Formats: sequence, C-alpha cells, structure tokens
Amino acid sequence: MDKYNPEQPVNSKHWLALDEAIRIELVRDFHSELGLEMADDALSLHSTIHVLVENQLAMGLNSYLKLLLNLQGKV
Repeated sequence: MDKYNPEQPVNSKHWLALDEAIRIELVRDFHSELGLEMADDALSLHSTIHVLVENQLAMGLNSYLKLLLNLQGKV
C-alpha cells in the first residue's frame, strides 16, 4: 500500500501487515495533500486516530463499523 484514502476501504490483510508508523505516515500524507491548515501536533493526533479506527475496522470489530457508518450517515 503506497497511498491512503479514507473514502476507499483498505485491504485488511495488507493494512494490518504494515508497521504502525507506516500507517500513520500514509494517513498523515493524505491529510497533508489536502492543504488543511492544521498544527503539526494536531495533524499527528488526527492521523493517529484515523489509524486506530482503520485498525479496528480491519480487525473486524463490528461495533466500530456500525459507528463509522452512522457517522458517515450511511445507516
């Protein structure tokens, strides 16, 4: 995996095989490319939270999937 996009489902096996630092870097790169004005610490924290959610989804924790779909207005 060389790019992250939260609008696209990740391949769970590939995602979980990545080192945690690589996952965070991929998510951080995605958000950096958006050109958002965000302090470096805030961007790091935001990216880490994305990784935590993606990890839980990749592990098949259904309650997180339901929460995500609800937050996206798809339920």
